[in-house]
Amino acid sequence: WDRNNNVIWSKLTAALGDRYSYLLAQMQEQDGVKAWQIVNRSHSESSAASESHYLQEFLQLKLENSATGGEKPTMSSYIEKLSEIAELYSQSRADNGQIEERLWRMKVLDLPPWYSDAVTALEIADAEARKRGEDERTCQEIAAYVTDFEVRRRRKWEQRIADKSNRG
Repeated sequence: WDRNNNVIWSKLTAALGDRYSYLLAQMQEQDGVKAWQIVNRSHSESSAASESHYLQEFLQLKLENSATGGEKPTMSSYIEKLSEIAELYSQSRADNGQIEERLWRMKVLDLPPWYSDAVTALEIADAEARKRGEDERTCQEIAAYVTDFEVRRRRKWEQRIADKSNRG
C-alpha cells in the first residue's frame, strides 16, 4: 500500500509541476490517494445546484438512451451511463455522498416494455423472497439477470432467423 501510494504521489506531483503544486500544498503528508481525490475534485463543482442536476440526470436516464457508438442499448451500457452520472453526483457533494441503493434499484428495474417478462419475473422472485423472510436481489444481481435475459433473447432471435433461412 505504502509503495503504491508513494508512486501515485510522485506521478501526481510530477504531472502537476510547479504551476499547479498549490493544489497539494495544504497536505501534511505525502498521501497519493488523498492527493488524487483532491486533484479529481478540483475540477468538480460542489454545490446544491450541481448535486440536483446530476441526481435529475440519473433519474431521467432511460436504458434506450444509454447506447454509445451506434450500438444497441443494453443493461451493460445502461449501468455504465448510470455509474458515470453517479460518479459526477458524488463529486458534486461536499461529503462525497453516493446515490442511495433504493434509487439504483428503482433505475435498474426501470426498463422499456420489451423487458416486461424479465421485470415481472424479478418482481415475482422478490415477492417470494420477502415472504420467506429473505433479501431481495441486489442491483448487481438484477443487472446480471437482465443481461442474461438479453443474451437469451438475442440467441432466440438469431435462431428464428436461422430457421427461416433454412426453410426458405
